[in-house]
Amino acid sequence: MAGRFSAGKLSGVVAALALAACVGIGTEPPPPPETPEAELALRAQALQRTVQEAAVAGAVAGAGGVYVFGGKGPAPALGLIGGIPMGIATGTYVGYLQQQYATREARLERLRSDIELTNAETAAAIRTMRVVLAEQQRQLAALRAGTGGAALSAQVSRAETDLANMNLAVNGAEKRLGEFGSTRSLQLVEGEITGVDAQIGELSQRIAEMRQIAGTLAGEI
Repeated sequence: MAGRFSAGKLSGVVAALALAACVGIGTEPPPPPETPEAELALRAQALQRTVQEAAVAGAVAGAGGVYVFGGKGPAPALGLIGGIPMGIATGTYVGYLQQQYATREARLERLRSDIELTNAETAAAIRTMRVVLAEQQRQLAALRAGTGGAALSAQVSRAETDLANMNLAVNGAEKRLGEFGSTRSLQLVEGEITGVDAQIGELSQRIAEMRQIAGTLAGEI
C-alpha cells in the first residue's frame, strides 16, 4: 500500500505550491548568474538546504534543486527558485520519510531518488568549483608575476570569497550526508546499513573532491 502521498503526487502538490509562493503566476525564472563566481555562490547556498528542502525545490527545478546554467548537466537549464512551501519540510529527514511514506518500499524509493539528486547537485558544484579554481589560479599567477599591488590584493580578496563559498558548499554536502546516514534506523534493506550505501559512498567521494579543490585554492591565497 502506498504512503499518504505517492512521490508523484507529493511532487505535483509541492511544485504547484512552490511556483505560486516563490515566483508567482506567469513570472519567469531568474536569469543565470553572469560569472562562475556568482554561480558558485548560488550552488553553495543551495547545498545549505536540507534533503527535504532540496527535494521540494526539485519539484520546481526538475532535478532535486540542482542549479544548472546550460551545457552538460543532470538538469534542465533553469534558475534556482528559493523558498520552501510552509509546512512541507519540517523535522528530521527520517521523520519525513516515516510520515509521508507508509511502506518500506515507498520510503526506499524516496530515499534513492533524493540521494541521486544530491549526488547530481554535488557533481554540478564540483564542476563550478573547478572552473573558479582555474580562473583564480590564472589571475593570481598573472598578478604576482606583474606589479601586484592593489590589483593583487583585490584578487586575493575575491579568492577568499570564493574559498568561503567552497567551504560552505562542503559544509552543506556534509550535512546532507549525515541526513542520509540517519536512515540506518529505518532498516530499509537487509544486508545494508541504509539501503543506499553505494550512493552514500559516491557522495562521500564527491565531498572529498570538493575539499581537495577548496584546499588547493586555499594554498593559492
